[in-house]
Amino acid sequence: MAFTYLVEDCESVPDITYQDLPMYLRMFATRVKRLFPRAEFSLYHNHGYKNLLVYHPNKPLCMGWIGYGDYTSQDEVSEDKFVVFSENIRSRVYSSGSYQQHISASIDLERAIKNVSKYMRDYSVESVAKALSGEARIEWHKEKSDSQNEINSAFNIIRYDNDLRDELIRLHATGHMFITEKLQRKVDELAAVYDMERDASKYRLNCVSMVCVTSTLRGKQVFEVCTVPDILGFRDEDAFIAEQTYTEDELPEDLRGKLGVLNITEKKQFVPGVGYKLTDDILFVARGEVAQ
Repeated sequence: MAFTYLVEDCESVPDITYQDLPMYLRMFATRVKRLFPRAEFSLYHNHGYKNLLVYHPNKPLCMGWIGYGDYTSQDEVSEDKFVVFSENIRSRVYSSGSYQQHISASIDLERAIKNVSKYMRDYSVESVAKALSGEARIEWHKEKSDSQNEINSAFNIIRYDNDLRDELIRLHATGHMFITEKLQRKVDELAAVYDMERDASKYRLNCVSMVCVTSTLRGKQVFEVCTVPDILGFRDEDAFIAEQTYTEDELPEDLRGKLGVLNITEKKQFVPGVGYKLTDDILFVARGEVAQ
């Protein structure tokens, strides 16, 4: 999902009737507010227009955005329309990868309000995980590839050394020990990084749960959890499987302990065997026990 917007990045518009917004956008927003009384709006400059992101402050992602203008890609000028953007909209007119694939436009305000009601809604926990897991998956891949690259680098230093050639010939002929101390040191380095990779693999847990920390309308903190069996084998068509929504007291012990570690780490930090902290409220937790 290429066009998702984090609520934590939004700055709420205090009054949608204020004069800096175009008149028709203000009209549109006022009607949308009736549909979603608890929703808030954030100014979103893009496509040459002022738009409004629509979101519930207790959720991680915006439901979408609304705008008023000509959002077509045609050369000729078209008339301005009320526009609804939502990932739930799939237009066949525009190619995939274009934001216009996810817009529905109408010159009639009532029709536009019906489009909002039909398409704009909060993301499920599975959809949040699918939309935001890419960055975490990169960190899992990076940790593994960095470790393997160290082994390859250490081995390449030996492989292209003439000492190795001479040593292999000698070993083949006599079975004697290494010729030079230099080669011995390089083999020692290879053995050391190999041991490091073996130790690192004990902490490599690829079953991953995305934990979305949110709250109910009454303000009670809850933890929405969904899991993918292997984040390294993740494909777009794979779906995260929702476990359930937990209160803090109901959290499984393995999640509780690792969330405690991630809560005191910085954002965008990966901890092997524990997980990855995308934001304070979106955390990817490695599931399972580390091999002893």
